[in-house]
Amino acid sequence: MSSTETSSKQLVGKVLSRAVKLWLRSQVEQIDDLDIKILGNNRSILTGHISQVTVWTAYAVYRGLHLTQVDLCASGIHINIGQVLKGKPLKLLKSFPVDCQVCLLSADLNTSLQAPSLTNAITKFLLPLIQSQNPKNCNLSFPNDIKSLQNLQMVLGQDQLTLTAEMLSTNDELTPFCFHSELYLASPTELLLASPHLELPQQQQHCDLDNMTIDLGTDVNLQQLSISPEQLQMKGEIKVNP
Repeated sequence: MSSTETSSKQLVGKVLSRAVKLWLRSQVEQIDDLDIKILGNNRSILTGHISQVTVWTAYAVYRGLHLTQVDLCASGIHINIGQVLKGKPLKLLKSFPVDCQVCLLSADLNTSLQAPSLTNAITKFLLPLIQSQNPKNCNLSFPNDIKSLQNLQMVLGQDQLTLTAEMLSTNDELTPFCFHSELYLASPTELLLASPHLELPQQQQHCDLDNMTIDLGTDVNLQQLSISPEQLQMKGEIKVNP
């Protein structure tokens, strides 16, 4: 390889690495330590095809989710390389798979509960569940006019979680409640909530619920879910779309 070709390859790699870092930082609200490795021969890269990108970060905030550690490995990436080499922002041209390992410490998980996206998702799941139990199934004394859930907190256990919160009624009264369940991977695209139950601690009332599943969608393929009192870990594949 001539010195000109070597310099050209180094220049392309440097520009591409900078563009990938800028793109990643544009996707998150905060990111601390960031390590990126780009694999692929110069000829393929100059056509906009990157064989593989590995990313490691010690801490990132994505859509309000505080991720303690993230390891990613993406392959088959197609980008607008011509524009990137001219200083334009990187854009994805095709969908591609990403192998990922994500870890959330218990403290970061509870910080994430302050994010509207996660709070809304939990509320969207739990509120109809609570309302469906009142009064025909469990005979619990839930308010009839719940408008939102407040002050969410989560405690992790071995393969289980406990969510505490307060139901805010339309007359601004708060009623504490607790949702407890074991949590397993039912399939690559589904989570299983096993032996779930609701509690009203002030009234000392308890209600057992049927097992239920949560659909993760077709872009998710989980291979491993591990929950301990200290942290939640997930390993699998997700599809990134342009």
